[in-house]
Amino acid sequence: MLEGAHDGNAFRITALHPARNLSSRPDRFEIDPADHLKAQKTARASCHAIIGCYHSHPHGAARPSATDLAGAEQDNFLWLIVSDRELNAFVYRDGVFRGCMTGAD
Repeated sequence: MLEGAHDGNAFRITALHPARNLSSRPDRFEIDPADHLKAQKTARASCHAIIGCYHSHPHGAARPSATDLAGAEQDNFLWLIVSDRELNAFVYRDGVFRGCMTGAD
């Protein structure tokens, strides 16, 4: 999970929170609720929030899958997806993923 803050279309990631996978399927990921709760508490203690998630598509493209879309719920949530060749960022908003530019300062 991604901890940080966002203002409009600008996202600032301040910490990463890995989570255990509870799924029995190798091609799916189910976040351990205890890890999710721990990340939320840690973010709140830093006056931040969980603003997104990150995961890999090791055998696919670095773009949202149908499974990602089916599991997306929270508007203005940042998704970082990595494949074996690239990293892309998307924001889930109004029922669709929108690609976005990334930058560091």
